[in-house]
Amino acid sequence: MRTRQVAVLTLFGSLGGLLFGYDTGVVSGAMVLMRSQLSLSHSQQEAFVGIAILFAAFGSPIGAAMADRFGRKFVLASNAFLFLITSVILAISSKFVFLLLARAGIGLAVGSAAATTPMYLAECVPVHQRGSVVATYNLFVNGGQLAAAIIAGAFSRYDSGWRFMLGLAGVPALIQLIAVFCMLPESPLWLHQRVERLEFMVDTALEDSEMNSPTKSEDSNQARDDHLSGFNFRSFLGECFSSAPSAARRALFVGCFLQFIQQASGINTVMYYTGTLLADSGFGSGNAIWLNALVASFNFVFAFVGVFLMGKFSRRAVTLSSLFGVICSLILVVFAFAFGVKVLSVVSLCLYLACFASGMGPAPWTINAEIYPIYFRAAGAAASTITNWLTNFVVSSTFLSLIDATSKAGAFSVYAGIAAFGFLVLFKFLPETSNLEHSSGYSSIPMQTH
Repeated sequence: MRTRQVAVLTLFGSLGGLLFGYDTGVVSGAMVLMRSQLSLSHSQQEAFVGIAILFAAFGSPIGAAMADRFGRKFVLASNAFLFLITSVILAISSKFVFLLLARAGIGLAVGSAAATTPMYLAECVPVHQRGSVVATYNLFVNGGQLAAAIIAGAFSRYDSGWRFMLGLAGVPALIQLIAVFCMLPESPLWLHQRVERLEFMVDTALEDSEMNSPTKSEDSNQARDDHLSGFNFRSFLGECFSSAPSAARRALFVGCFLQFIQQASGINTVMYYTGTLLADSGFGSGNAIWLNALVASFNFVFAFVGVFLMGKFSRRAVTLSSLFGVICSLILVVFAFAFGVKVLSVVSLCLYLACFASGMGPAPWTINAEIYPIYFRAAGAAASTITNWLTNFVVSSTFLSLIDATSKAGAFSVYAGIAAFGFLVLFKFLPETSNLEHSSGYSSIPMQTH
C-alpha cells in the first residue's frame, strides 16, 4: 500500500475518532453554560453526560454487527450521517428532552465508531504500520477533545454559546460522509471473508442437492445462514462465553479488562467535568473553560507521544509504563484537592492526561484491534467496546454523586486504587501483540504467567 493511500485512509478514516473526541470533550465546556442557562440539577447534568455513554454501549454491538454484514464502509457512512443529524438537533433544540434524545443518538454513533473504526484501520494497512495508524485514531480522538475545549473557550462569552459548541460537530461529520463515498476503500479482510462465505454457500448448496433428508437439509440451511450472517446478536453471547475457543476467550478477557481499566481510572471524569471542577475550585466560569482547554491540550500533545511509542516499543511495555504514571499522577490529584492547592490541581490533571494519552489512551484500542483471530474479531471488538462504554457510563454518571458523598479527593482516591489493581492484573496477563499477523490473533501467543 502506498504512503499516500495510507495517509488518506488514516486521515479520513480517523475522522470518526475526531467526532468521538469532540462530542465527548465538548460537554465539559458546554455544561458550564448549560447548567446556569437551563437551571440544570446535578442529576440532569449527569443524565446529559450519561445518556450518550449508555447508548454508546448499545451502538458498539450494533455497529459491529452491521460492519460484519454490510461492510466497514457502510458503518463509517452511517456513523457520519448520524453525527451530522444529531449535531443539527443539538444546535436548534430548546427543550431538554430533545437535547437528551440527540445525545442518545450521538452515543449510538460514538459507540459504533469506537467499535469499528480501529478495526477498519487495522485491517486496511500493512502489519508494520498497524500500531502507528491505529494510535493515530486515538490522536484524532484527543484532537477532537482539544478542538472542543478551544471552541468552548471561544464561545464561552455568549449565553447560548453552548449551542454552537454542540452543533459544530456537524462539519467534520459532513466531510467524513463525503470522503467515505469518494476516497475510502472497503476493508480487504472483510471482502476476503465475504468471498469465503460465498464459497461456503456454494459448497453447502451443492451438498443440499445431494441430500434427500429434510432434517439434514434444514441443518445445512441453518449452518449456511449462520456462516453468511457473520456476527449477529443471537450468536454474540455464545461466541463470547461458550462456543469460542479458549484462546479467543483469553483474548476477550485481556481486551475487555484493558477497556475497563482505561475508563475506571477516571479519564472521562477529567474530560467531562474539568471545567466544572475548576469553576467550583474558585477559578471562575470563563477562566475554568480556558483552563479546561489547557488541560485538553496536554491530552492532545502527548497523544503524539503515544503514536510514536506504539510504533516503536512493545505494546506491553508502553501500556504498563503509562498505567504506572497514571497511578502516580492520580495520587497528586488527590493531594491537590485534599489541601485545596489550585495550581497543583491544574498541574496534576495535566500530568495525569500526559501519562494517560501516551499509553493507556491508544493501547486498549490498538491491542483490541489486533489481539483477536479474524473469525472472532467483530464479536471481540463489540464486547470490549461495550465494556468500555458501560464502565464509562458508571464512572461518569456517578462522579458528581461520589463527590457529594465523599469529596473530590475521595473520588480520585477510588480511581487511583482501581488503577493500581489494574496494573497488577495486566502485569500478569497482558501479552505482547505487536507482531501478530492480521488473522492469527491470540491463538499464536501463549498466556502470560509473570
